[in-house]
Amino acid sequence: MVRQLETYSSVEVRGTVRFLSTKHFTSTEIHSEVSAVYGPHVMSRPVIVKWCQHFEDGRTDLTDAERQGRITVSKHIRYGALDGRHYSQQWQSERRTHCTGFGSIRL
Repeated sequence: MVRQLETYSSVEVRGTVRFLSTKHFTSTEIHSEVSAVYGPHVMSRPVIVKWCQHFEDGRTDLTDAERQGRITVSKHIRYGALDGRHYSQQWQSERRTHCTGFGSIRL
């Protein structure tokens, strides 16, 4: 029986995918192996197929490429408190005020 790891990084999982794809495992076999070790929700089969294709095309970098204009917000920031209000409540109120002008835009 395989013991599941409780903590792991995305880079670690991608390294495992690269290793198994180099050994000519199929994407289904890689998904089974990765799921057995890291848990059932670690990486979907389509994502494994994508990464296998990247590695087959010669990619060696395991980190995610930076994309312009993309931001990530961690849960502790999203659900933290600001002056007694949750950030998510503040974002909802700001979103409503910023998006009101879109109804009048015509293409």
